[in-house]
Amino acid sequence: MNLMRQKLSGFTMIELMVAMVVIMAGIASFFGLSNLMIKGNRKAQMNNESVSLLNNAFEPYTAIAWNDLGTDTALPSSNGLANAAILSLGPINRKGEELGVGEGPYKYFRHMVVCTQSDATTPGANPEYCTGIISPSTRPTELSCSPLSLGADEKMIRIVVAMRVRSGKCLTRSIDSLRVQ
Repeated sequence: MNLMRQKLSGFTMIELMVAMVVIMAGIASFFGLSNLMIKGNRKAQMNNESVSLLNNAFEPYTAIAWNDLGTDTALPSSNGLANAAILSLGPINRKGEELGVGEGPYKYFRHMVVCTQSDATTPGANPEYCTGIISPSTRPTELSCSPLSLGADEKMIRIVVAMRVRSGKCLTRSIDSLRVQ
């Protein structure tokens, strides 16, 4: 009887192997969730940085007198370009500094337009936000003035921030603000 009890006590090889598989599955799940969490945090950080760039781009235009808004005809522009011309800046870093001015990475592009009642610009085909220049033929909907019906005493400031993520995709965030005289 004592011999049978000694043989039955303890774990068999199969039980140990099943336990190891369960433990390994738990460890693999932990590392998979950690990787997913890191990606989510990175995406949230880029989203926060792009929203910050939008707000920082918009703030100077709140101090410009209504009559001066959107009157510049050449670069550099501090009041916004006339005739709904697109003012593009980039690549820029998360602080809005251009290439060579601050510290990288320079993964953002900022595009801005001031629309008035007389501006009639239509969206183009296949806009490419993550480039330095947007031409009239590739003007995105977010920077188009045609769908707007503005009064004579209204101007619309439209800003788009684009960023290129590691996968190569170009993501955008936009903001519109109506200024009334």
